[in-house]
Amino acid sequence: MSYSINFTWHNYSSIWTINHDGGFGFGIDESGIGHIVENTTESPIITFKNGLVGIGCTSSNPLPHAKLEIINQTDEKAALILNRVPSDELPNNPITNEIKFESDGTEKWAIGTDPNSEYLNSFFIWNHVKGETELFITSAGNVGIQTMSPSAPLDVNGGIKAKSIGIGINPPVDADSYKLWVEGGIAAREVKVTVNNFPDYCFDDDYNLMPLYELKNFISKNKHLPDMPSAAEINKNKGFELGDMQKKLVKKVEEQTLYILDLQKQLDEMKKQIENLTNR
Repeated sequence: MSYSINFTWHNYSSIWTINHDGGFGFGIDESGIGHIVENTTESPIITFKNGLVGIGCTSSNPLPHAKLEIINQTDEKAALILNRVPSDELPNNPITNEIKFESDGTEKWAIGTDPNSEYLNSFFIWNHVKGETELFITSAGNVGIQTMSPSAPLDVNGGIKAKSIGIGINPPVDADSYKLWVEGGIAAREVKVTVNNFPDYCFDDDYNLMPLYELKNFISKNKHLPDMPSAAEINKNKGFELGDMQKKLVKKVEEQTLYILDLQKQLDEMKKQIENLTNR
């Protein structure tokens, strides 16, 4: 195997060429940009200037814009491959394959894959400051947030904040009053609805309870209870507010209780009058 070093003139100025199986060259062009050139095509392989390095720079993008810039204009999908290969020291390849992000020599974050048997072919985002895996994707495609054992397509070990959430349906973009949209049923052990002004005021001494004869006239005319929406209103609004409806129902139960107590009072008075008439 032999090499020859020649001083030649190409499209770049001052090219030092190393010839072997086609060879390659190094030089500086008229703009002061350094290049490593493939002799067979005279196209730059690596371009560098002012401490910036570019791989695959072209005439339309001749300068790198970062410490390292890789331009891919081939039919290959990957512009950069990190390939961990087993060695004699690590025959089973148990170590992760990572890209680390540091600040002043201290690791902050890392992204990578884990080829070992416990987390086979997983992908992760590691938070070195917290010492935790923030995002974990299994080889089966399950995504875990702050958990390395996701048991569903999305498994979140913590809270979720969103402007609106749709389950089985896309939430409307102008949905300001509702934050959760569900197409289908909801099964839950408990549901808590927070409301204001719960209707215990019905038991205040000054509460104005509608007389029964007025209630009868209202029902005869409107075909629904006072302060309750009609079936037409429910259909028009495509449903009802659960918290508001619960308050209305409790109010009606309390009013019914007052009616019953008043009727019991009247009944007791009638019994007393009947007893007085009987004992004469």
